[in-house]
Amino acid sequence: MAASIFSTSPGCKICLASASSRRQELLAATGVDFFVLKTGCPEARAPAGAHPDAYALATAAAKASAAMAIFAQTPTLQTAPTAIITCDTIVSLDNAIFGKPESETGLLTMLRLLNGRRHQVFSGVCIVWPDGAKTQFVEATAVHFADWPEACLLAYAAACRPYDKAGGYGIQDGGGFLADKIEGAWTNVVGLPLARLLQELLQAGMIVAGRPPASTSSA
Repeated sequence: MAASIFSTSPGCKICLASASSRRQELLAATGVDFFVLKTGCPEARAPAGAHPDAYALATAAAKASAAMAIFAQTPTLQTAPTAIITCDTIVSLDNAIFGKPESETGLLTMLRLLNGRRHQVFSGVCIVWPDGAKTQFVEATAVHFADWPEACLLAYAAACRPYDKAGGYGIQDGGGFLADKIEGAWTNVVGLPLARLLQELLQAGMIVAGRPPASTSSA
């Protein structure tokens, strides 16, 4: 059962437009009530020379546009003021962008390149507010991998098969042993910069701390 640390403000809705179970679990653990919208928006391959943070933000913005299009065509989603959240997380080493590995060879190549080195995790976030305005930001976290023998990388790849993870590893899904140091938000490495996101929602009045008082009616 989720802790009641935060809750969605009365009369408002939060939409997490993401199919990622990791993002859903992170947000649900705070107590915020939200619904999931799967847009099916494809993640375009990063163009040559693209800067990692700009690419992550552009992909999050594309997902937001797809979600807004669905909202515009679905009256049942328009029953209350809704904040729509989209996010894209990538791994970058020396400004090269690592998306999700497409094969075992690609997966092992990524792990070998990251092994024993420091890399960056970027999450681009787009929040579309009920009035259509947008807040966009990028969160960066540095992750340092310990230097592991080849056998350990092969064992991790075979046991966890992290083909749906940017950079070829999931810090929370068996891959936590790979990193010996993290500089920045741990939740960002999982896939959702939770502190910054909650601060934005709180400031906008879309969520409140704790449970809102129960409404009472006068006799």
